[in-house]
Amino acid sequence: MADNCCKSSVFKVLIIKPSSLGDILHALPVVEIIKEKYPDAVIDWMVAPQFSPLLELHPGIRRKILFRRKQLGKFFSFFPAFLELVRELRSEKYDMVIDMQGLLRSSFFARLARTKVIWGFSDTREKMASFFYNRKVKTPEDKHHAVEKNLYLVCEAMGVPFKMPAWVPPRNEAACMRLKDTFSKEGIQQGKTFVGIVPGARWKTKEWPPDFFASVVSLIAGELPYVEFIMIGSSDDSTAASEISRLAAPGAVIHDLTGKTGISELVELVRTCLVVLANDSGPMHIAAILKVFVFALFGPTDPEKTGPFGDSNEVFAADKGCIKCMRRYCVDGSYGCHSAIDPGMAAARISQILKKSGAK
Repeated sequence: MADNCCKSSVFKVLIIKPSSLGDILHALPVVEIIKEKYPDAVIDWMVAPQFSPLLELHPGIRRKILFRRKQLGKFFSFFPAFLELVRELRSEKYDMVIDMQGLLRSSFFARLARTKVIWGFSDTREKMASFFYNRKVKTPEDKHHAVEKNLYLVCEAMGVPFKMPAWVPPRNEAACMRLKDTFSKEGIQQGKTFVGIVPGARWKTKEWPPDFFASVVSLIAGELPYVEFIMIGSSDDSTAASEISRLAAPGAVIHDLTGKTGISELVELVRTCLVVLANDSGPMHIAAILKVFVFALFGPTDPEKTGPFGDSNEVFAADKGCIKCMRRYCVDGSYGCHSAIDPGMAAARISQILKKSGAK
């Protein structure tokens, strides 16, 4: 049963999940659980500034409390940043705080908030973190994915049976207008059949080589000439995107929008795609939460735990003993999990979905 420690008639919750892009997307559906139990609930969220636009995906979130990690990590800016964060955390009296990050620092900040009830996982990533919780939840073994674990925690906190909300983020009209302007500047015609290509990722082992993507693009373009391709990602991915464009067949229509959208526009850009081919990355999770069909490339990480969640996806993973190694760099330098995925197979599966959709 949910705890009620405050006298206010409005139920107030603080969620602590500062990062990363994919992790926040995995946590957003919990807002539906809280709002179903308490329709008028006030929900605040502690988040890193660079990921704060993601919270605009759910209108049920009232306030963003910014966790300025860079300032907190520097000697001269630490105390002002720390005092500002503490003031924000203590400016409201919460019925409960839910720490979904599971780190020592996140649990420490949960303790600094004005609340008597702090929920968190008993099996946190940093063992000492659970010391600050007075309500601990152990997730069942059948809850493998991060989305399921987050929902289980919040369902326990709300005192309701576990459920999976059927939630898709609503369209952000302001971001759509900005994206429309970007399309116009880049000479992209709206209404085409777009396939999103996400060539970047945070780890080198997660990044399939440009020639793989170029081969997939060339094969699809040769079979389905009406399809256009959009390179999706940050400015860090621009070199890979340029290389894909250079290596792809001359007839492939490729638009490079890497580094040309903010997070809000990136979400709407993914929404315009019929299919997305992605490394294990933030845009992959955006596609999954938007129910855009995503083909995800997995090698060092475990798709059962952090893969695209839902039914609108397919994972490409090599049948090799070294997969799920959780390493940022390949030990033997072969990147065998990359080369074992046949671009012809990937192109055939993507083309099959495109043809099945009836798009032209």
